[in-house]
Amino acid sequence: MNLEERKKIFNEELTKLKDSRFIEDSVYEKIKMAYQHFYFRPTIEEEVPVKTELTRPNLEAEPKPAPVVKPPKPKKTAQEIRDRNVTWVLIIGVVLLLMGGLVLATSNWDVMTAMMKTALISGVSILFFFISWFSGHKLKIKQTAFAFLTLGSLFLPIVIFSAGYFELFGPWLSVFGDGKYVLGLLGAFICLPLYAFHAKRQGSRLFVWFSLITLSIGVGYSISAFNPPIDVFYLGIVIYNAILLLAYVRLKSQKQWELFTKEIPLFAQANLVFSTVLMLFFYENSIFHSFNLILTAIIFLAMIFVLNRKEYNFVFTLLFVYGVYQLIENSILVSVDVVLYALVGFVFLFLQNRTSQEGALRKIFQSTNAIISFCAFIFISYKGLALRWDEPSWLLVIAYFLISINYIVLSNVSKFRLFSILAPVFAIAGGLHTIGLIYNEPTIDVVSIHIFAVGVLLFLGGFYWNKWHYTKSIKLSSFFISFGPMLLSLLIAFVTGSWVLLTVLLVIYGSLMFVTYRSISLFWCRETAGWLVPISWLFAGLTLYPHFLEHVSFYQTVYGDAFHIGVVGILLLGISFGWNKLGISKLTRTTFWVAEGTYTWGILLSMSEMGDPYFVRAGLFLGAIPMYYLLAKRISRDIVWNLIPFVTLAAYLSLIQEVWESNHSIYPSLCVGGAILLIVLDAVLKKAALALRNGYFYLAHLYLPVSLLSVSIFMDNQPFLFVMAMGIYGYSIWKRTREWEKRLFLYLGFTTLLLFLVSYQVDMDVRPEWEPYTIWATSAIIFILWLVTNEVWKDRIKWYLVPISILGTFVLTTSYYLDYPLIVFGAAISLIVISLTVVHYSDWHLFAIIPLLLIDGALKLLDLTDGFMVLSYLGIAIILLLIGFVLFPNLYRWEKVNLLKVKVDWYAVASFLLILNAYAFINWDSPLWLKEIPPLFISLVLFLQIKRVEKKIVQNIVITVACISVLHPYYVWLGDIYINPFIETELYILPWVALVIFLEKRTWKTAKKQMDLLLWAVLIVVASLLIFDALESNTIYDAIIAGSLSLFALVAGLFFRRKSFFFIGSGMLLLNLLLQTRPYWGRLPWWAYLLIAGSVLIAVASFYEWQKQKKDNDGNTFLQVQKQKFVQKWNEWQ
Repeated sequence: MNLEERKKIFNEELTKLKDSRFIEDSVYEKIKMAYQHFYFRPTIEEEVPVKTELTRPNLEAEPKPAPVVKPPKPKKTAQEIRDRNVTWVLIIGVVLLLMGGLVLATSNWDVMTAMMKTALISGVSILFFFISWFSGHKLKIKQTAFAFLTLGSLFLPIVIFSAGYFELFGPWLSVFGDGKYVLGLLGAFICLPLYAFHAKRQGSRLFVWFSLITLSIGVGYSISAFNPPIDVFYLGIVIYNAILLLAYVRLKSQKQWELFTKEIPLFAQANLVFSTVLMLFFYENSIFHSFNLILTAIIFLAMIFVLNRKEYNFVFTLLFVYGVYQLIENSILVSVDVVLYALVGFVFLFLQNRTSQEGALRKIFQSTNAIISFCAFIFISYKGLALRWDEPSWLLVIAYFLISINYIVLSNVSKFRLFSILAPVFAIAGGLHTIGLIYNEPTIDVVSIHIFAVGVLLFLGGFYWNKWHYTKSIKLSSFFISFGPMLLSLLIAFVTGSWVLLTVLLVIYGSLMFVTYRSISLFWCRETAGWLVPISWLFAGLTLYPHFLEHVSFYQTVYGDAFHIGVVGILLLGISFGWNKLGISKLTRTTFWVAEGTYTWGILLSMSEMGDPYFVRAGLFLGAIPMYYLLAKRISRDIVWNLIPFVTLAAYLSLIQEVWESNHSIYPSLCVGGAILLIVLDAVLKKAALALRNGYFYLAHLYLPVSLLSVSIFMDNQPFLFVMAMGIYGYSIWKRTREWEKRLFLYLGFTTLLLFLVSYQVDMDVRPEWEPYTIWATSAIIFILWLVTNEVWKDRIKWYLVPISILGTFVLTTSYYLDYPLIVFGAAISLIVISLTVVHYSDWHLFAIIPLLLIDGALKLLDLTDGFMVLSYLGIAIILLLIGFVLFPNLYRWEKVNLLKVKVDWYAVASFLLILNAYAFINWDSPLWLKEIPPLFISLVLFLQIKRVEKKIVQNIVITVACISVLHPYYVWLGDIYINPFIETELYILPWVALVIFLEKRTWKTAKKQMDLLLWAVLIVVASLLIFDALESNTIYDAIIAGSLSLFALVAGLFFRRKSFFFIGSGMLLLNLLLQTRPYWGRLPWWAYLLIAGSVLIAVASFYEWQKQKKDNDGNTFLQVQKQKFVQKWNEWQ
């Protein structure tokens, strides 16, 4: 027997002892907790072994505290859960009973005297005490007894308050008299002993809290009785909280006070938090208030050590900081406030060094110190800049450097990197604040230089020259943060337009990056610095462009920005050669790449209108050839070789741009001739690199469709250009050997053939109604080629022929020109036949549905009456159904290996869809025979498919759908005849119940559970519809019909033992009864429902507690015995 089984048996036996009243509830809880602790203790010892090591002084790393393993929360047994639920039922019942009684009493409240009102409340309290005594001593129902004892105890202060409210003790000792605090004190002294007595006797935490709350209220009233100022009152409350904490320290080891000392920590915390919140909002003297805040903060600090509640560090910090703020701002210390605020962090530094607890508390004080110092920085910056911006002060600089020193100390005692980051940040703040102290009226350039100098000094002093042991912790962070002021200075110079200064600063910045590359040890920093050197000098060269624009008038109109960027790229390429001479390979590589990117940028910008379009653009493209040649030689990648054909094509287009301005007629031919030029270059450069030749060839084919579309859209229509394109595609098919290339150029040639026919038709000004036949002609030509070619070319052509035929069918069926609908219908059918022919020849049976779906669009082209249209649809559907029966013996045949070999009788599917589409031509006034033909044909089609499927489950599905389809002609027939309104709903919905029962008995015999759930759903829906119909008509006949059907269902459920019929019938019968008698339920007053509900809940809870004492020999209660008998019989039903 394992441990879990033993624990389960122990809990069961212990629960039986408690239920049989052999042990008390308190003994039960103690034994259970002891048992859990006994088995949990070894787990803790195994999981947290004790490590004994010799301690060594001056250890840098603080020891990590051992993880605290919390014991698992004990799980409640089923009996405990039931008892808890009974308790809640009892409480809710009592609350409802009280609310009903309160309404009943207040309805006669005005006629009562003051003494009678107090006596009534006292009587309620006495009644609760009596019920508590009777339930505990006579009925032995402890849950009920404790609940009424609690209610009676809660009514005691209400009785005292009512006596004072109605002035039964005189005007002075009343709620509104001068002795109101004495009245509250007397009430506390009366209730406190009673609550303490019940807490001790019952061992109840609830009464312990009642006692502590009453004690605090009494202390508050006792202080208020002397009418002190509000600050003195809160001082007394603070002292009381301190005494409460001291009492816990003194009494926690004494067993007679153990029940109270367990709750004092939590209560003291809540009491202190509550009083602190009130103290923050209500005070008179600010200095006195600051003293109270600091004293409260000290108490919270004591709770950190006494109760080991480290989270109170946040409350201590907030109160201490707020108290210090109140003290400084409201005294003579305000003159040096910024320095004092900066020194607050050193208090937490002192606490960190003086604490003797584990490292966790030290880390908390370190984090608090960092946060407080950061907030002090924000606050003194706000005061110094927002409030005293016109009075720069060295005190603010001193404060900044004090905060920086604080963070330097923190960075040495802690490994948290944020401290080392913030230290140089605050040093920078101090350095920037000196601008207003050093310069009288600084200009923008002076400010930029000063900010840049601060960053350079931090870079040199904090990083490059930093060798001191105590400041090495901020060396790396100083390096990173020093670039902040530099970048800010660069931004200011850029925004203000100081281009020469910006160029100089960027050159210096690039030089510092060179120093970084030479001195820093971090790999990624060296790599980044190696890239930033050329990038900085790139921007230095670019920023000279606005300067040239201001001083050279023709620089923009003649050269432009693209030329300037290209020159910068060439200069960077020269610098790259210089790095190569010096042997610095990393900078050689990065500068080369930046030069290549810069020159490419200039090429892209040359496409704009600025500058001389021929001189600049042609020069840049010519210069790009050696640039990209060097790039291709360096990296030896095919993609780089492809840049040269693009540059060649761009140069060609730049040259023919001048032809456009002089001769428009030959420009289209020259545009398309660019593709021919690239093909010729591919053929001529036989000894060139293969990647370069492929680049020319593939670029020609990328450019060719673009040029054709551009010429066709934006210029004159010239069909011979498409003939040229077909020649290029034919040449490519002849020269290329790879299969995918042959197929690609073949399909492009077919597309060009279609475009040629369209262009020729437009050029010949053919009538618009013949335009849709262009794609039909293309499909016909391709189909002829498919017929005369061999199997290899058939396989290539079919992938284009089938889609173009389907597309042609779609175009014809959606054409607006219907002067000859029969011709269009014939053309569309011919394309569908072509598609189906190729599909069946290629064994693409899975895709036959696509052309079959287009038959509907072709039929809609016929201009016939509605009746003939329905007959036409049905005739085509019958033909398709017969074709499917001939071609496919089964409805479908699945192939897991090859999906293209899957066979589906799409002809039957298309036949079914055509019958559905025939409904579009049937109106409400159509004859009944015309309405009935489509649904009858649908049922026929479905029934014919039953024997064409092999799997049994699929057959059952088809049978189910076919049976459901039979309801359609039935509903059509119902809609065409007159039906009595009282039975109309029943005729529509009751066949569904018969259908589900038929399918359950005949078809789905092996799916009893699923069909039973379906029957449940159908019965629920049918019953709901019948009820709604009865409510809507609101007649006695509908009520009788609904009641008869529900009674029939109830009897059928009893006779056949079917749960669904029994529950639905009984529920529908009860609901019908309730709805018919609902006018009688609104005559009772609303409080009567409260009294009834409360009485029922109390009676149920009490009966449940009482019957647990009446058990048989097996330990089962009366309800458990009856439940077992009912469940045994109920399981025999379906």
